[in-house]
Amino acid sequence: MSSRHRLLLVDDSVESLELLASQLTDKYQISTASSLSEAREKLAHDRYHIAFVDLVLPGENGLDLIREIAKEHPFTAVIAISGQASIETAVEAMKLGASEFIVKPIRNLELIQILVDKILQTQWLVAENRRLNAMIHKELDTNLVIGNSEAVQT
Repeated sequence: MSSRHRLLLVDDSVESLELLASQLTDKYQISTASSLSEAREKLAHDRYHIAFVDLVLPGENGLDLIREIAKEHPFTAVIAISGQASIETAVEAMKLGASEFIVKPIRNLELIQILVDKILQTQWLVAENRRLNAMIHKELDTNLVIGNSEAVQT
């Protein structure tokens, strides 16, 4: 697997996919999907650090994918995007696990980069915290046995 972070872009708009990909492709490994079924297929075969999910797809609801990602891919952060969603839908996306919500059309591409960097930094901090906690617990577990016998000392 590439050392670059992997991002999945899910949107039925070719223009939106191209715009996001053009902003992110230099720094990240990008995969795109134009439907929920295509996104599910990609998620089944690859691990992604972040998924951008359009909430309104023809005949499909991006909220379903956000729910599935939260349940089946808990280490994949979600950025919900939509040009048609209501505030209620945005709130629902956040309740289901989206880290951020972006309204289309996307006008500030620099903001996208900032959001991605922030999410990746948070993911790194969480992983580092888990690693350090595991080290501490392992160290504590091995130091709990006290004694002078040869069996305890080895």
